[in-house]
Amino acid sequence: MKIIIINNKEELDNFVGSQTHSQFIQSWAWGEFQQKVSGQVWRVGVEENGELLASAKIIKKSLPMGKSYFYCGRGPIFAGNKWNREAAVLLFEEIKR
Repeated sequence: MKIIIINNKEELDNFVGSQTHSQFIQSWAWGEFQQKVSGQVWRVGVEENGELLASAKIIKKSLPMGKSYFYCGRGPIFAGNKWNREAAVLLFEEIKR
């Protein structure tokens, strides 16, 4: 298992769209919109043997006085909507980094 940066719109949208309980706000298009209104967006995933197991779209929201927070709306998303502890640990470590 390894962390990847998701740079492919189709890969992300196919993964998010194939999960039963995923939300539009984890889609590529929503990330593009947020990039225009908020600034920074990161799309990270966990991959094993070329298969995406989890993804998270992280948005940096700016606040007054130089403060900010990070948001992962309705995510991260896991393959088969099943919690994968190993993938989650890798993903959350990358998000914290």
